[in-house]
Amino acid sequence: MPFFEVAAAAPIPYTLTYKSQSACHRELTAGFRLLIPLGPRQVTGYLLAISDKPPAADYRIREITDILDPYPLFPGSMVNFFRWLADYYQYPIGEIIKAALPGGLAPQSLRRISLTAAGIASFANSSPPQIPKECLADLCEKHELSAAQVKRIWRRQKNRTVIRQLAEQGLLEIHDEISKDQVRDKRELCAQLINSPAVPPDLKKSEQKTMRALLELSRQSNRQWVAKRDLNKAYSGSGKALSSLTSRGLVMMEQRKVYRNPFGEVPPSYPKPHELTEHQKQVLAKLEPAIKSAAFKPFLLHGVTGSGKTEVYLRAAELALQSGRGVLIMVPEIALAAQIEGNFLARFGEQISLLHSGLSKGERLDQWKRIAAGRSKIVIGARSALFAPLSDPGLIIVDEEHDSSYKQEDSFCYHARDAAVLRARQAEAVVILGSATPSIISYQHAQNGKYQLLSMPVR
Repeated sequence: MPFFEVAAAAPIPYTLTYKSQSACHRELTAGFRLLIPLGPRQVTGYLLAISDKPPAADYRIREITDILDPYPLFPGSMVNFFRWLADYYQYPIGEIIKAALPGGLAPQSLRRISLTAAGIASFANSSPPQIPKECLADLCEKHELSAAQVKRIWRRQKNRTVIRQLAEQGLLEIHDEISKDQVRDKRELCAQLINSPAVPPDLKKSEQKTMRALLELSRQSNRQWVAKRDLNKAYSGSGKALSSLTSRGLVMMEQRKVYRNPFGEVPPSYPKPHELTEHQKQVLAKLEPAIKSAAFKPFLLHGVTGSGKTEVYLRAAELALQSGRGVLIMVPEIALAAQIEGNFLARFGEQISLLHSGLSKGERLDQWKRIAAGRSKIVIGARSALFAPLSDPGLIIVDEEHDSSYKQEDSFCYHARDAAVLRARQAEAVVILGSATPSIISYQHAQNGKYQLLSMPVR
């Protein structure tokens, strides 16, 4: 029987052990999101490790309730990174992982309260019993309280006692539920041509226009499936024609997952220079063997404004990709992410993913899943990009490393620059801290030999 070490998405300073009798649960790996019992409620948990041996202490081990995803949301290589953060910053590891993942992915137990028929009659004929005033009006008018209202009043022992007494008297009912993910994959009705590279001549005019529009959109997007919404924009009369084309077996309709593209208008970029400056060559001559060695090596790149640090980042990223490893680029602000994004998109195309607070929840989820599935090898983002689920990062770049925006100062407090160095150490990766005005701490590390100093003093 496997035993699972799980970090609960709750303020608990230690991990918990669960078991499972199900054979399908034996295929689980670190990084899966689970639904687990915690006391009388259900919460989200994150699988960290699996063992065939039970804990040494004689505890009652409960079973996991459910698996929330068909695949892990972060690689097993990140588990030690999360453990280190929890120990160093003294913060619950489950809460750290919850903060690292896209928002809205933490189902838990909820309670709703409703009046029974006896309760409705009792409240109508007499003064209501002693219940919180802020919820009395809704309970009398709507005969129920939402999960959010119950959560607010449930925190006080006095309120819980009153509600339970009313439930025992048959005046109230307490409904236990599990909340759903607040963000999900986006799905749309899509159309695809079935073995029809050419438009049959015997079709109606509207059907022919629909098929031509479908062929053109498929060619432009280089995808077989085309969203019905996009087809309607291209030809407004496609609605009825699609039904007849489907009945004739020329078109297939299906609900498909739709990728939410976060890039929008591509920022301006500069062409790849044919010749590097002498200082760029000197810096890359030291970075190239370090990246190819697949070992932890920290560098402080002290380059004045206009010295060409971005081109150094681009060339270093090329070297990491050639070694089959991922690249993480961190910037202190979203505006700077947009600036560097254009250069990397021009050079690396669809290998890029973005992670920052400027994305919608849906866009962030899609980007996260692309990275976790290995479809994106380069991640660009602000502070939270530190937690990008790259399975094997070979290069981590912290641009403007001196900037105070790398400090998270509420909830889980951490310094993304320092944590990036730690992640590079654990991943046996090269880390480049770049700045025109390095922080005193980083510069002192370079003077003491902890970091290797690289200089680009000329614009």
